[in-house]
Amino acid sequence: MKVEILQELKPYSFNQIKRIFNKSDVSTEDILKSLGMTNIVRKINKDIQETELEELLNIENIEVFENESDIFVFKFVGMIVVEEVCLIIYPKYLSDYKIDRDRNYSDLRQILKVIKKYKFKEQKIDGSGSIFSKYNLLSTALELIEDYHENGLYRNDQQIIEVNGDGEILWEKTINESQAYFSQNRPFYLDIFNVSQINDKDDYFRRLHAAILTDLSKKLKEIFDIINVESLLLTDEKIENFGSYEYINTNIDREMRTQFVTSRVEVLKLIKRYLLESESFSSNQKISFLGTSSFNLVWEDVCSVVFGNNLKTPLKELGLKYSENVKNSALLVDVIPKPIWKSNEFNVEHSAKRTLIPDIVVVENEGIYIYDAKYYKIVLDDKKVEKQPGVEDITKQYLYELAFKNLANENNLEFKENSFILPTDKEDPVHIGEVSLDFLRNLNGLNQSKIDVYLMPAREFFKRYVER
Repeated sequence: MKVEILQELKPYSFNQIKRIFNKSDVSTEDILKSLGMTNIVRKINKDIQETELEELLNIENIEVFENESDIFVFKFVGMIVVEEVCLIIYPKYLSDYKIDRDRNYSDLRQILKVIKKYKFKEQKIDGSGSIFSKYNLLSTALELIEDYHENGLYRNDQQIIEVNGDGEILWEKTINESQAYFSQNRPFYLDIFNVSQINDKDDYFRRLHAAILTDLSKKLKEIFDIINVESLLLTDEKIENFGSYEYINTNIDREMRTQFVTSRVEVLKLIKRYLLESESFSSNQKISFLGTSSFNLVWEDVCSVVFGNNLKTPLKELGLKYSENVKNSALLVDVIPKPIWKSNEFNVEHSAKRTLIPDIVVVENEGIYIYDAKYYKIVLDDKKVEKQPGVEDITKQYLYELAFKNLANENNLEFKENSFILPTDKEDPVHIGEVSLDFLRNLNGLNQSKIDVYLMPAREFFKRYVER
């Protein structure tokens, strides 16, 4: 399998992508169209609106492609497999991403672990589907591998009844069918019936499960080697030996109707999905991926875990009092007022359901720390500032401090930090500068006249995130 290393939001021309896939113009267009439908690829051309271009702040050196009619960016972090080509797409903040191959893909492996943990958390919280809900052979294959390591091969146990065996005693059968002998008015039996559970190693679904694990391990061996997943070569049987897709599918449906062990039902569903994805899609639809098109949300959650976000912590647990709190069980986030809407006709007020919510607020050491995790590749030096958070982001940081002002005064808390937190591939934190808005910095009650800007070591943050 051919492996190509790319970077998120770096511009690539149509001809470059065509050479990567070694396809015709039409086939390359089909691939890009499929990737675009899943929000993985964005097309940038001369007709793109300025607002759309501003959304992709990290596109640089577009002028290099001025002779190209269309250029494309990958708004994605992770791995994409298209037939025999594997694209590895690194986050935009990594400056040395090209040498990760020489480091045995250590950055990639760590990033995929972080994305996996984030997606698992999000699915537990809101039950939402992920980017993997559509055709995704790679994702299904990894789920099957993980299930195997947790539960082993599919099994259908058979009950064997023996006389004087080692299994559980069947007292009712023993009493009804064995001769009872009495000693001191107490019965005893020379022959006792026992029941044992025997794993049927020739079971159809057990053998099918082994064949599928072997098949996907062979198909994805190069990918598994990159992400450090052990291949499973469990049998010489081929999937086609078990019948047509329709025949296998019918057998699985029949088995699921009689199987009541949840873990076994789940693996049958995975087997069915793998067969569907392997057999039922045309070649130009065979695109698999492992990653996310919203790495900014991943970075926010990483920072929240590392800093120890207190927004969802009850005020009582933080040892705080708040006279405006009408609920003794209120959380720290409930301190932020909600907009009040008033009807002139009916003279009735309504509280809005939503308000401004900061990314991270920490209360410790008699202080309040406000952090906003931003996923930008900022440039702030003696010549320029670019790719920085917008004015609305700066405004909100000041407003967050105002929102907590009364709580801070009532509990003698000092605002010790108000900062933007951005990722870097450097090994240590770097305080690269600050930003301020003159008409806001002089507002009554603001302690912080500026917003600090920090670059935080992503590798160290990822390590802490995965370990917690």
